[in-house]
Amino acid sequence: MISLALTLLCLVAPGQSDTLAIQARTVHLGDGRTLDRGVLIVEQGRIRAVSGGTELPSSVRVVQHDGVITPGFVAAHDQSSLGAEASDRTRPMLPELRVADAFDPKAKDLALAARWGVTTVLLAPGVDNLVGGQTAAVKTHGGRVLARAAHLAISLSSAALRTDTPPTSPMGAVALLESQFAANAPVFAEVRAGRLPVMIYAPARHELLRSVEFATRNKLRGAVAGASLAGEVLEPLKLSGLAVVFQPFSGGDEVREIRSVVATAAAGIPFAFALDSAPAGPAALRLSAAMCLREGADRKALERALFSGAADICGVGDHVGLLAGGYDADFLLWSGDPLDLTSRLEAVYIDGVRVETKKP
Repeated sequence: MISLALTLLCLVAPGQSDTLAIQARTVHLGDGRTLDRGVLIVEQGRIRAVSGGTELPSSVRVVQHDGVITPGFVAAHDQSSLGAEASDRTRPMLPELRVADAFDPKAKDLALAARWGVTTVLLAPGVDNLVGGQTAAVKTHGGRVLARAAHLAISLSSAALRTDTPPTSPMGAVALLESQFAANAPVFAEVRAGRLPVMIYAPARHELLRSVEFATRNKLRGAVAGASLAGEVLEPLKLSGLAVVFQPFSGGDEVREIRSVVATAAAGIPFAFALDSAPAGPAALRLSAAMCLREGADRKALERALFSGAADICGVGDHVGLLAGGYDADFLLWSGDPLDLTSRLEAVYIDGVRVETKKP
């Protein structure tokens, strides 16, 4: 049965600027905190305020939602909507390339992600270049680019190695990167100065260890992506200060990989989930968190991985991922607990505008 709040919200025209207050049974703020009978006040595409208790604002209309409100999901790594624009094999390093320039706000993959509650994604270049370019954080509806240069994307995976031109070996790849830092080359100087984080793709365990050692030695900040066994190398990972972006899970994934997330959460290391053409599609973010919760992961850590923590990793934590005054009005209405896979996603709002949700 569709909630009263959803029925009333459907009557609000896209882009309508009227102030709206929604009271829900539970409001998940996005950083692990919750409010019982919380009230979310939205005005002109932004969140004006979030409060708890039974006192309701008298100056605005209030709708009741007998369910849960959360921020929109944030996917911390995605290439699916870029297609062939995400890769260029002509050169091993393309540090000045910006995937924001290839961003198509009308891409079908972005529209599908929005329907499943993914409101922000970090677009990343392909992983078959040692340096693929610069990532971009974008909204899945409305065409907004939140960060045109969020990270320098580096791939220390076997996919970036060549047979005829450098880098032809893992050691050669690291040496080539070191030479760019030593020369204070453009873009690399921004990374060295700490103004531009890195996103290092390193799916295999030995690639992860090499990436962590490289980042620690060069005092780089950012994250490693695709590192499914990060939970097995916690000490060097904690020393590096890097966050982790895990590949999304599906029903057939090894328990070992899920337990790696559990261990990473327990160690207090920031993490999030990628999208990257997951077999389950955009539903993979929620499914991945639910699978980790079942294996014992801390719930608050998982909520941060889906919302505020993921936004921080993407470099847009001051805009999205949290239900708080001044943030973008990206929020989801649920029939119940979003990590209970029997709960329904009833409404998706991005910048205060309701977008189409998935079919039941």
